[in-house]
Amino acid sequence: MENCAICDKRFTVTPYSVAGPEGGLLCAPCGREIAKERQGQPKKKAPRRQTAGVGSRRTIQSRMLDGDVGTKSLATLCVQTLAKNVDMAESLGDLPEHLIDKIARIFSKRRLLKPETLPLFVQPTTEMLHIYDGAKLGEQELMTIFQVAPRLRKFKARCVVQFKDEVMDYLLSRDTRFDSFYLHGANLLSEEKWHEFLAAKGAGLKGLQVYYTDKHFGDETVGMIKRHCPNISRLKIENNQKLTDDGVNALAGITTLEHLGLQIQHRITPAAINHAVSSIGSNLKTLSLKIVPEADDTVLDTIHNHCHSLTKLRITDSEYMTDAGFVRFFNDWKNRPLQFLDLQKCRYVDSAAPRNNTHNVGLCSEGFKALMAHSGAGLRNLNIHACRNISREAFEEVFNEAGSYPELRKLEISFCEEVTDYILGCIFRACPSIKEVNVFGCMKVRDVRVPRGIILVGVPNSQGMITEGTD
Repeated sequence: MENCAICDKRFTVTPYSVAGPEGGLLCAPCGREIAKERQGQPKKKAPRRQTAGVGSRRTIQSRMLDGDVGTKSLATLCVQTLAKNVDMAESLGDLPEHLIDKIARIFSKRRLLKPETLPLFVQPTTEMLHIYDGAKLGEQELMTIFQVAPRLRKFKARCVVQFKDEVMDYLLSRDTRFDSFYLHGANLLSEEKWHEFLAAKGAGLKGLQVYYTDKHFGDETVGMIKRHCPNISRLKIENNQKLTDDGVNALAGITTLEHLGLQIQHRITPAAINHAVSSIGSNLKTLSLKIVPEADDTVLDTIHNHCHSLTKLRITDSEYMTDAGFVRFFNDWKNRPLQFLDLQKCRYVDSAAPRNNTHNVGLCSEGFKALMAHSGAGLRNLNIHACRNISREAFEEVFNEAGSYPELRKLEISFCEEVTDYILGCIFRACPSIKEVNVFGCMKVRDVRVPRGIILVGVPNSQGMITEGTD
């Protein structure tokens, strides 16, 4: 029995008795009244408890995926401290460019780049500016960049939806000379302004990278690049909805290109790709052709015959290249071993019988063997995601006891269905420098032992998607 803390009435205490606002217990009628008053107040959440003093599992795995394994460096701790106390920062001082870039990345990850923090990166002496998330920047802030930093040479801006015609007009009124210009997400910038920019600033331009331009960057613009950019060596056009075969054919006239990357919504024919590559292939160091479903073996033959200086090659989502074409491509290719190779989703596509690949369409076993025989010694990054017709025997032959691939650091073999625990063990042994292996969709991977310092991502078990070795 107890006396109510409000009405002082004697009542029987039960497990459901409510505590009073100033202590004590309440009878049933007073408890109901207090409960009604508290209904409008949000419930207090218990603070999350940290265990072992190392942070949550998600934070640790995020660091692992970023390659930040082990004790944090002093520079990393300083940058993170700055990000936590950004309101107190007045300037970044004379930090080197790589640290400023690291700060910019952390700011973007935490959505801290806004009009109030932009002056930290834009100074009168700034020559390189990387904006990784400009979603919070308006037209006036973008104009301020070109007003404050007249010595700007390398400009990179992602997610800058507000980079419109008015911003480009202001940029053209300034005496800024760019070496490289990277614009992502400026889908409201008209094609006429692109033409004006290339005519005014193209003479000294060495790099131009344009992403997500909707329908405002087409075949005529490529012609303007050919006409007004005599020194351009790097050109990337991705997620473009206007460029067609005519624009790809026009690339053949830009003979100064050393780095070319294309991802176009229109289906590009092999004839257009072959015409461009046969004209500029002798100078190319990197070539990226993303989502080219109609590319066939003739494209591989053209690259084989004309490209002998490549260090990076990407061809994805081809539905017509064959295993015999890949064998012919890598055998006796005069190009030195590649450092980066991405052939993801070059495979047979058939919804009715996806594994009935009687004609060996895509990268299969023999093509994979030829690939590793040619470039295995120099490869640092290999992506064969979803090349599902590579057999278990081919993996075991490539990564056998005699095989050694000392430079390989990252391997993407997700949805290669024949990968097993034994094959992963062979990979760990044959690749002493390997840091990360992705095995999403490899359902035969069950209980592999991972060496210390290697990250295995996508293991289909209940323990989690990321495993860092401790053996």
